Amino acid sequence: MALSACLAGLARGQDAWITPLSPLTGDVATQPASGMGIAQSGGVQVGTSISSMGRQTAVRTSGSVTTSIGVLPGLTSSIAAACSLDGTTIVGTCFSGGPARAFQFAEGVMTDLGVPPITPASFPRCSSVSWSGGLIGGLVATGSSGTTLRGWVYEAGAFTVVELLPGATANPVRAVSGDGLYAAGDTDLGGTTVAYRWSRDVGSVALASPLASAPCSALGLNSDGSVVLGNCGTVGALRAVVWVGSSPLQLPPLLATDATWEAATVSGDGGLIGGQSGGIACVWSVGDLRARSIEDLLSLRGVDLASWRLLSVTSISPDGQYIAGAGEFTQTNGMRRNQAWLARVPSFCPTDWNADGGIDGGDVDAFFHSWEAGSADFNLDGGTDGLDVGEFFTRWSDGAC
Repeated sequence: MALSACLAGLARGQDAWITPLSPLTGDVATQPASGMGIAQSGGVQVGTSISSMGRQTAVRTSGSVTTSIGVLPGLTSSIAAACSLDGTTIVGTCFSGGPARAFQFAEGVMTDLGVPPITPASFPRCSSVSWSGGLIGGLVATGSSGTTLRGWVYEAGAFTVVELLPGATANPVRAVSGDGLYAAGDTDLGGTTVAYRWSRDVGSVALASPLASAPCSALGLNSDGSVVLGNCGTVGALRAVVWVGSSPLQLPPLLATDATWEAATVSGDGGLIGGQSGGIACVWSVGDLRARSIEDLLSLRGVDLASWRLLSVTSISPDGQYIAGAGEFTQTNGMRRNQAWLARVPSFCPTDWNADGGIDGGDVDAFFHSWEAGSADFNLDGGTDGLDVGEFFTRWSDGAC
């Protein structure tokens, strides 16, 4: 899992920019998709347009054109959760005053997926889709009170209910891997919430918390399911976590004073994690265990953010080149509105250790400061030692990431 592969497209000299996901004509705000909401190379972004009355409509943006993907018959609102690698398949949930319905939008047609074979079951919702668009993951309410959430995957027109860990009663699927072979989410186990990863071959496997017995939830998977991201802790005191293989690793906050920081999305190779820390959109490099503000990265490269406040990263494109998230935008009349955004951030490069946009002697000084503090696991072997120095200097001397 080489971080350089994830960052190969972010070469220096390429333009940095940010652009809004515009609402539909007459609507007042947008929100980004909660799953993988950007197609490869940033060509398509999915999200939800919101009217002044609160009506929600799933939308697809290509270039500067935002279009509605519609609503299932008999319902009034729709939310986009994620899209396939090429952006042609979109999954999400439709709803109105009655039960929610999970949908797949492909080739211009919105299809009702129906209800998983659990009794009783209601309110099926999509959370994610594989890169090919062939496998969809989601959750459904069940139990006598309708408050217990069970996970499912849908492929070739059929549901598979994800089996529970022994002693558990709930296991919503929050994400599927790019190859469609794995799913992940959270389950109730022994009185606490535990992250899990599932595959057809192995079944459901609990993922250990790096914070003693703190509750954890898995929210994202990379291309082959080898990297899982999520959060551990309680509301107001969450910690971003990544599992490489099955080994848990807590990610650091953007600022030491941040009370909570949360992960939400991961690049295809698992080297780049997106989320928020202290209410500021940021990304983490698993290779150097550093959090970086998206606003800082864009500003360093000359992007005007005077009208923006970037609150969180919700999607990273599979190739790691594009980032989408939630924010606020100040309009010409001075009013602020909730605004989804798409950005390109070139030169996010671990050998540019001091994040000044270049690879030079300043990076060496900054790297050794981190190395002496024991926080420079450059080669991802789980420790900070001389091997990290060797790999850093090999790349740095070549001027490479």
